[in-house]
Amino acid sequence: MEGEHICGWCGSSECDWAVYGGELQKTAARLVDTLSRKRRRNPVMRAILRRKYIYMKTGSMSRAVPECVRRGLVNNWPDESMVSDLY
Repeated sequence: MEGEHICGWCGSSECDWAVYGGELQKTAARLVDTLSRKRRRNPVMRAILRRKYIYMKTGSMSRAVPECVRRGLVNNWPDESMVSDLY
């Protein structure tokens, strides 16, 4: 189709991060204070948000997420080792 945008990460015609990322970020903002151990916060946050994404998209709680969603989660909630490498 003319004018159709293909996601550069997952190859889908509709990027799931563009569709669901905003809602996932809102959920994360509500959860951030409840996750007590800062060192483990981002991996736990990504796991919770992966489950929420899968549920919003499919109604199921377990499936693989597309690359665009995985990258969106890692970019927003990186592992501590990734953050310390940047600074």
